[in-house]
Amino acid sequence: MNQSASEAHARSIEQQLLEQIKRFFKLFGLVTGVWLIGYLGFSVTWLVVAVLAYIITSYIKEQRKVRTKAFQALARDERQFLANVENLPSWVFFPDVERAEWLNSIIKQAWPFVKDYAVLIIEKQIMPGVRDNLPGVIQDLRFSRLDLGDIAPRFGGVKVYTGDNTRRSEIVMDMDLIYYGDAKIEMKTKGIKAGIKSIELRGILRVVISPLIPRIPIAACVTVTFLSVPYLNFDLTDLGNILDLPGLRQMLVKVVSDQISAQLVVPNRLLVPLAGDVDLTAMKWILPQGVLRFKVVEARDLKRSDVGLIRSGKSDPYAIVTVGSQKYTTKAIANSLNPVWNAAFEAAVDVRQGQLLDIELFDEDAGSKDDELGSAKVDLGSVAREGVLDTWLKLDDVDTGSVRLRMSWANLMDTALFQAPSTRGSGGGEFSRAFLYVGVDCCRSLPTVKCGQEPSALVEISVTGGGGGSGSSSTDAQRTATFEDSPNPIFEAPFHFFVSEPSIASVQLTVLHRGRRRLGQVQIPLRFLLQEANMQLHRAWDLNTDSGTQSQIVLFLALRAIVEGQYEAPAEIPVKTIPAAEAAEPAQAEAQDEPEAANTISTNSDSDGVRQRKNAPAAAPAAAPAAATAAAPSQQGRVQLTIRYSQPRQCLVVVCHQADLPIATVATDDSSLDPYAKLYIKSDSRGAVSSKKQKTKTMKATRNPVYDESFEFSLPESDLSSSSLCVALMKQCGKLIGGKNHQIGLASIALADLEQNAATVWYDLKTAAGMAGDDSSLCVALMKQCGKLIGGKNHQIGLASIALADLEQNAATEQQEQQRQQSDPSYAERLGRIELTLRYSPARQSLVLACHRVQLLPQTAGPTVDTNLCNPYVKFSIEAAESSAYANQQSKKQSKRTGTARSTLTPVFDESFDFQVNEIELSYRYLRVRVLHRKPKSKSILPGPAARLSRGVLLGSARISLADFEHNSTAWYELG
Repeated sequence: MNQSASEAHARSIEQQLLEQIKRFFKLFGLVTGVWLIGYLGFSVTWLVVAVLAYIITSYIKEQRKVRTKAFQALARDERQFLANVENLPSWVFFPDVERAEWLNSIIKQAWPFVKDYAVLIIEKQIMPGVRDNLPGVIQDLRFSRLDLGDIAPRFGGVKVYTGDNTRRSEIVMDMDLIYYGDAKIEMKTKGIKAGIKSIELRGILRVVISPLIPRIPIAACVTVTFLSVPYLNFDLTDLGNILDLPGLRQMLVKVVSDQISAQLVVPNRLLVPLAGDVDLTAMKWILPQGVLRFKVVEARDLKRSDVGLIRSGKSDPYAIVTVGSQKYTTKAIANSLNPVWNAAFEAAVDVRQGQLLDIELFDEDAGSKDDELGSAKVDLGSVAREGVLDTWLKLDDVDTGSVRLRMSWANLMDTALFQAPSTRGSGGGEFSRAFLYVGVDCCRSLPTVKCGQEPSALVEISVTGGGGGSGSSSTDAQRTATFEDSPNPIFEAPFHFFVSEPSIASVQLTVLHRGRRRLGQVQIPLRFLLQEANMQLHRAWDLNTDSGTQSQIVLFLALRAIVEGQYEAPAEIPVKTIPAAEAAEPAQAEAQDEPEAANTISTNSDSDGVRQRKNAPAAAPAAAPAAATAAAPSQQGRVQLTIRYSQPRQCLVVVCHQADLPIATVATDDSSLDPYAKLYIKSDSRGAVSSKKQKTKTMKATRNPVYDESFEFSLPESDLSSSSLCVALMKQCGKLIGGKNHQIGLASIALADLEQNAATVWYDLKTAAGMAGDDSSLCVALMKQCGKLIGGKNHQIGLASIALADLEQNAATEQQEQQRQQSDPSYAERLGRIELTLRYSPARQSLVLACHRVQLLPQTAGPTVDTNLCNPYVKFSIEAAESSAYANQQSKKQSKRTGTARSTLTPVFDESFDFQVNEIELSYRYLRVRVLHRKPKSKSILPGPAARLSRGVLLGSARISLADFEHNSTAWYELG
């Protein structure tokens, strides 16, 4: 007891000593500053200004501390706080806003777990965007501590919408979120430490539970979003105090607030799936409920802001209008208290009920912060009911002033009403005729950047050729957030554009690495949407990449006509059930009473409904591929996996739970057995590894390792039938240079019969010899040497696998084909054939041609010529048909050729070419193919037909019409 008291006394003395040292340096700095002002001959005015600045800054900080303490006291105990104040919350005055103290109690109890999820969202979604918008010097900003504190957020009131305001299959709530926490956040960059504390966040949170379904869990998903940009403020600590100046500090707050808007303010939503067997595409891509066309006409009797000796005594007013996350600004009118703007705008309204139009007036002051002249709000629900509204709004927070707004509501129709010119709405001004909704879902197989590094991609979207009307501000390029270090990024981000001429407009999407290097691009004409029944598409588009990688981007595109009128309620959202998931209800699997089901079930859900189970019952469905149904492990052991294919994301999700290794598996004791699992996808048709190998962590000294790790493999659905999942259980043999780990057993699971629902199954392990059987193959790997340093790992460029069992069969097949051709009566008149693949890409407006090989017959070079003298190459050109009306049309000549093969009649080229051809030209152009012999550089002395070959005479040609070729087909074409 005496020792602890003495330690506390010593700490108290140290703290007092530090305070005295700080006070000394403050006084010393103050006296030194005053002395320097006098010594350098400065005016006493500088001293007065410095003292005033210090007093004002101290006052602002003190007021902020008092306000923060008051709000934290409110968050801890609302009743005690309200007993000492006169202004009561909104639920006391408004009967449709209810108090939610029971909900606050639940959140307070769950806050230690909820804040961990919030930390994950901040690190993975918000922080990458913040770094991209910071100056380049500090873009490597990283968290060294991220603690959201012990004070949980509160809901000041909850409003539930009923009746005609909602659909029958949804529950809609507005919740007043209040968070004044004691968070402690520390960040580091370039060895410099800065921090944030006392975060203030307040806004109206819209929670939608929809669609409702007639079974547990009653609702398919929950979506959460802010109706407007929430209020955000925080204090800076450590070196961050340098930024605690009005201008620089507000810039930092704005960067963070903009990233919150890009993630959680309408139209952006956080979607939480609850039922894994329901298609949530309709909930992921929700179109706006309408379009608001408004005109900021004028203002009158504004406050005099520019008052002074050299000022006019008037203001330079301008207006900022906010609708959700959209902002619109008028120009400033100089020296006027009754400005006239007549500025027209149009904004997409995602949520009609409960969303507000917020207009703020400011006085423009060059070189200083703009003064506020007042603000006003308009309920968009009233505009939707009236159709047209022209009103004067009194400005709040000022003694004088009002502003005039002219507003009209327009509905979005899925009929092609684009025949009339750009409309002039009831509010005046030229407006757009169409609305374009672009949902960027994900990208697939993006190319790597330098040194094989995985890209950190974002997508830039813009509309070209038919932008919005004069009232639109959404025609500028917009960007998604950056998805770090992945060739298959998932964005799920919506974007809005207004279009005046949809018949000639195009949407262009560019995938960029960290906003600078281009990874791929695609341009989609909007006429494709006009040809669809409901003018919307949800599909993958090929990206035009410089590296030649077969990359794709998945988009949801919807085009709507803008028609003015009163609000029309949308139809009910259809509930689409995934058939494969209905075949095996989760409750049926959980009802099985087996020993392995003793542990709890953990569900990991993503946006496409993938559900993964841990330690589920070992019994597998009858259709599960290669599943071991026996309860006991095999001689080599077994491994427990959960396998599920995600169709929307085109990836295979695998959870490796645990393994069971018998004593006979490895001739060693448990203390030296350190097993880990290695997983990869193998192509059955080529016998090659078609994915990056992934592995679990190593479990030390055990024969029953428990991993519970999840892995994802990018795999197109078309490759499922020809692919297998291989799981190799390995024994780590040490970390010395050249040490090779030992394979304990291998499980190969065919993916052809994979079910949609996730199944947790035990799979038997086999030895490598047992897996081979009759499927022996010759594998040839082309490697890139990456250095000769110790431990340097070479990079595999490609892998070829040749099934030895098929060699004899393939040779016999080719011999039979050759005999069949020679028995054909027309064999003597033929010159040979060429194998081509033709594919047309509408998005790129190009014809993609792949030349594989050519088979020339002996009579091609003449009966007396040695066939080894033939050096063939192929030349391609796009030409117009002589009989068409476009035969004489002048166009850029497109001609390309392969390399030259030496001394052979059966050359193999495997070269690819692109020809720029639009869809109209396909109807009257054809592809001309010519097989030629390369002319030797020296003069030939060969007689007869050999001399004819040396002069470069045509060996054979073919003509292929582009109007009726079979799309994306590989075929042989006869040479004539």
